[in-house]
Amino acid sequence: MLTGGEPAGWRVFFVDPAQRPVLSDPLVARFAGKLPDLLRSHDRVTGQPFLLGPCGRPDVRVNTFFSRYPMTARDPDTWRK
Repeated sequence: MLTGGEPAGWRVFFVDPAQRPVLSDPLVARFAGKLPDLLRSHDRVTGQPFLLGPCGRPDVRVNTFFSRYPMTARDPDTWRK
């Protein structure tokens, strides 16, 4: 969830299982050890983008776009553009 001083727009991130999670966040700490399994179960791959909406939560409809064909067939460089 976003707090008062943060921008209220859409933000884009990229899946990176090698990045160390911020364990000070209780929700992240709860799922940190399960991250690889969670990514696989949601068809996420390294480099794949995901967006958080203005409220700080992911929009399943928007993020599903990146895990479906034809986006999965695109080069990862396309995802970054």
